[in-house]
Amino acid sequence: MILTFRVLLYLDYDEKSGFGHVSRSRAFIEAFSEEGLEIFMCSSANPLADEAELPFLSGVNWIPPTQVDTMTFDVIYVDSYSDEILTKVGNNPTRSKVMVIDGNFVKEFPEWPEIIIDLERSSPRRSSFSGSYLYADALIHSDLKATKLTRDLRCNPEKTNSKLKALVNFGGSVSTELHIKQLQTTFSSDDQISFVVYVPGKIFENIKQYFRDYSNVEVKAFSHKYHSDLIHCDFLITNSGTSFIEGLYLDIPMVIFNLFSNAQANFEKHRYKKTVMYSGFAADINSGWLKTVVNFFRMNEYPITPQARKSELIFLDVDTIRAKLKSKFPLN
Repeated sequence: MILTFRVLLYLDYDEKSGFGHVSRSRAFIEAFSEEGLEIFMCSSANPLADEAELPFLSGVNWIPPTQVDTMTFDVIYVDSYSDEILTKVGNNPTRSKVMVIDGNFVKEFPEWPEIIIDLERSSPRRSSFSGSYLYADALIHSDLKATKLTRDLRCNPEKTNSKLKALVNFGGSVSTELHIKQLQTTFSSDDQISFVVYVPGKIFENIKQYFRDYSNVEVKAFSHKYHSDLIHCDFLITNSGTSFIEGLYLDIPMVIFNLFSNAQANFEKHRYKKTVMYSGFAADINSGWLKTVVNFFRMNEYPITPQARKSELIFLDVDTIRAKLKSKFPLN
């Protein structure tokens, strides 16, 4: 009888928390998948049903929280702000555990993880934790790494007055639909800009209908095409912490809506970058403000020159993660 090596990804995902924790698990899913393991994901809602167009979830099996205690796992990966979930994972008999945290984690490290990945950090945190400790600003999956290479190799066009392309990503929380609708004035205020708006699959039809009469707005559900569109945009409009980090990694000029407390510290940390512009609430945006943004990007930071702004960010890619997992766990 051959026993299958099982991995559980226990994540925050529901209408309130959005898609960020699922997105940043992608690097781990890739690292585990290449070892031929059986991967399960547990969360309050089912991201596989909500976001069927995302290929990195195709080999993952979703289970509800009530099923976790009825199964055995060889490795548990947990990325959650919930004390209840962290306690449950800590008490689980599985010995091999990976804990992912970020700037919102302000407590003492527990002793039960074998590996702690501390994100949104450019320097280590002081701690007496005795296990393996890694820190980085973000986890980088293979698609994003390839996107970075493609963008860096692109020939920069000369400055031009041609139409600019903006990509809009407001994440996947319950407020996404409301905030995108509030951008109606922005979308209609300048015919020099075309907007590609990416939204969760579960609200795609609603948003598509809302902007059906806008000739300069194209609405898309998150899919494997997202990063291809991202590298061809002139600037990114987002309030998503994950999207923000990806924009920094790819050296894409950004307009940031600083709307959520859990992302505020990370936004503030990087606001010194010349290509990051900030706003208050989406409803405050008007055509005059948008024209200022357009002129800023067209005259000062367009075309993009990544070589002129050396990144001070620290990243963990799939190869580094896989090597660490292999050194700690018998994955095959």
